Order: sequence, then structure tokens, then C-alpha cells
Amino acid sequence: MLCGDFNHPDISDLMPGLTQTLNLMDVLPDETSLPHSNARVDHILVSSELADNFSSRIIPAFADHFPCVTVLGVSSLPESGDD
Repeated sequence: MLCGDFNHPDISDLMPGLTQTLNLMDVLPDETSLPHSNARVDHILVSSELADNFSSRIIPAFADHFPCVTVLGVSSLPESGDD
């Protein structure tokens, strides 16, 4: 697993070959991760072996970046506010 604020919408532009060599996929939904932009510069990359069963969410919040969550081994996350 590799995750962080890469300050770029396409991780393969920054590190050519990384996703192919390590067989990584970006598991975050294609939504903005910034409050005042349409860009998604945050990424959570996981190996294809781990990406068979996961759920991810970008949570709008009052912050410079929205929190990004991925849980491996589950098919869905509770809705915001649920236990």
C-alpha cells in the first residue's frame, strides 16, 4: 500500500512504471479531494492482490484536504454518521 498527497492528479505521470511494475491500482473514487478544486491529488494505491475486496470514500470536511479512507476486506463502508 502506498498513500499520500502527491500533489498531482495522475500518479503514473510522477513515477512512470511504478503502478505497472508493482501492479498497483488507485482505489479512491474519482472525486475531488480538495475543498476548493475539482482535482484529486490524494491517492491510495494498493496491490491488485489486496484490491479484490475494498471500499473507499473521500469525506468532505472543513480541511485543506478531504479525509480519504480505504478499508480492505469489505465491500462497503457505513454512510457518514452511521456506526
